[in-house]
Amino acid sequence: MRMRTLIASIAVATMCASPVISAQVIRVNEAGYFPTARKNLVIMSDEDIAGKNWTLTDISGKTVLSGTIGTPKTGISDFSPKAYNYRIDFTSLANSGEFLFRAGTAEKKITVDSNPYGHVITSSLRFLRSMRSGTAETIDRNPAHMGDSAVVIFRKKNPASHEWDNWKEDVDGATLNLKGGWYAAGNYAKFTSAIAYTTYYLLRAYETNPALFEKKNSKTGMVDILDEAQFGLAYLMKVMPNEKDFIIQVGGFDSENGTRLPDEDQLEGKRECFSAFTHTDMGFTIAALAMGAKVFEAQGNPEGSKYRAMAQKIYDKAMTGNFEPTWLQKDYEQFKDDSRYDNLLLGAMELHRLTGDQKYMTKGEEFSKKAKAAYWGGWNMQNMMAHSLLAKNSSTAKGFMTEDLENYAGIGRNPKNIWGFPVEPAFSGFYMGLGAGVGAARYYEVFGDKKYEDLVLNVLDYGFGVNNWGVSFTASPKLPNSVKKFNLPIYKLQTRLFPEGAVALGPCDKEGHDGESKWILDDVRVNYCYPFNTSKVVFLDHADDYMTMDSWIFGAADNIYFLALASTMYGKK
Repeated sequence: MRMRTLIASIAVATMCASPVISAQVIRVNEAGYFPTARKNLVIMSDEDIAGKNWTLTDISGKTVLSGTIGTPKTGISDFSPKAYNYRIDFTSLANSGEFLFRAGTAEKKITVDSNPYGHVITSSLRFLRSMRSGTAETIDRNPAHMGDSAVVIFRKKNPASHEWDNWKEDVDGATLNLKGGWYAAGNYAKFTSAIAYTTYYLLRAYETNPALFEKKNSKTGMVDILDEAQFGLAYLMKVMPNEKDFIIQVGGFDSENGTRLPDEDQLEGKRECFSAFTHTDMGFTIAALAMGAKVFEAQGNPEGSKYRAMAQKIYDKAMTGNFEPTWLQKDYEQFKDDSRYDNLLLGAMELHRLTGDQKYMTKGEEFSKKAKAAYWGGWNMQNMMAHSLLAKNSSTAKGFMTEDLENYAGIGRNPKNIWGFPVEPAFSGFYMGLGAGVGAARYYEVFGDKKYEDLVLNVLDYGFGVNNWGVSFTASPKLPNSVKKFNLPIYKLQTRLFPEGAVALGPCDKEGHDGESKWILDDVRVNYCYPFNTSKVVFLDHADDYMTMDSWIFGAADNIYFLALASTMYGKK
C-alpha cells in the first residue's frame, strides 16, 4: 500500500510539478485586528511593485484609506522565498468592520474588531475537551482509559538513570487511581508536567480577562475555561497520593503503538504509571494548584481549600530534598525538562500570591537568582513567566526577564525578517513564539509599559496569517485559511471531523525537518505550503508531518493565555 501511494503521488507531481502561485500574495491577520493596535500586512511579490497604489475600502465600496507601496523591506532570504517583500501600515484605520485591501490585481479581506479572538479561544478549549482521558465528557471519539483507575506503579532502580529499562514494577503490584487528565499530544500518555502547565495557564488566562470566556461545551454551571481547569486540577490532586510517590507519567512508550483511537488500546486496564519525586514536575503542580485555590476560593467553591492544602503539601515535600529532574528515555526523551528553578519559582510565587506568606517570597528570590535568563523558551523553559511574578519587587528578576525579551526582540528586528517573528526557526518554533509573546505581554501587565508591544503584535499577526504561507496555525472553522491536516490519530482516522482548536507546532528549521521527513510518503512539492518554504524555514499542512503539524495541549493553553493578555492590552476586557 505504501509503495502504491508513493508511486501514485510521484506521478501526480510529475504531471503538475508544484502548485501554481500568484506573482503577488497579500498576508493579513485572518482573525482580525484590534481597533486601537498597530496594524500591518505584508505583500510578497516576484516583481518590484514599489510606487504602485493600494486602497482599503469598506463594505459599501467607499475608500477609507489609500497609499503608495514603498521600497521593499527585503528580498529572498531565510525568511521569505520571494524577491520583493513590502510591509504596509494601516494603523490609522480605527473603525471596526470589514474592509477590502487591494494592490494591483491582488486583494484581501480585512477585519477590525474589539474581540477578534473570542471564537479562537473557545475552539482551543474545545480541543482540550477532545484530549480528555478517562471520562465520558469528551468529544470527537469514544471515551477511553477508564482502566486508569488502577494503574501499576513503576519506580526507578537507579535514581541517576532515565532509561526505559531502569523502571521497575512495585514488588506488590500496587496500583493507583489516575483516571482523568489530558493526553499530551498525538500519543495517549499523560504527563504531569504537561497537565500542570496547561491547567496553570488556563487559570491565568481566566484571572487576566474573565470577560472573554463563555459557556459552550461545559456540562457544569461554569464557563468552559473553568470547567476545563477543574478537570486538570482533579487529576493533579491525585499525583502525590502518599509520602513515597509522586506520579510524573501514566502510559509509557507503548502509548505510541501505532495510529489508532484511544479506546483501541490493547493495554487498557493494564497501563503503568511512573513515580519519582522531581522538582520540575512538582514546581508546576504547586503553581497550578495554588492558582486553582486562588481562583476557586474567590468564587466560594469548596474545592479551592483542597487545592490550597495539596499545593502546600507538595511544596513542603519539594523542600525536603534535592529532587533531580526526571523523565523517561528510550531512543529519545519524552518531554524532557532539565531546568528546575523556573518551575520552583512559579510554585513559590503562586503560593506567595495565595497566602501572602513571606517565606515563599524569600524562596522565590533564591530560585530566581538560580534560574537566570534562558535566552530561549518553551514549555520546559518558563523563565520569563516565572521572573515576571517577582519582577515588580526585584530588580534582579526584572533584569533576567528583560534579558530574554531583548534577545527575542533582537531576532524580530533582523532587517531581513519581514515578519518580525521573534524566534529562530526550530522544532516547535511557533509554540516558543507564543511564549515570547506571553513574556512581552506580561511586561505590559506588570509594568504598564508597552516597550515590547511590537513583539506582542508580531507574534499575534504571525500566528494568524502574516507569515510565508498565509495560514492560521490554530484550526478554526471561522478562518478559511487555517491549517487542517494535523498529525493527530483522532483526526487522521476520522477525516470527516475538523480538528477545531488544535494549534500546530508551526514552521521549523529545514535541517531538522529534512532529517525527519522520511515519514512523509508522498511528494511534498504538491503541498500548497511548499512554494513558500525557504532554504531555512519549512512548514507543511500535512497529516504525516509531525515536525510541523503535531499539536500539544500546552500549545492550546499558551494560545488561550496569550490571546487573553493581548485582548486585555487592546480589546475586550
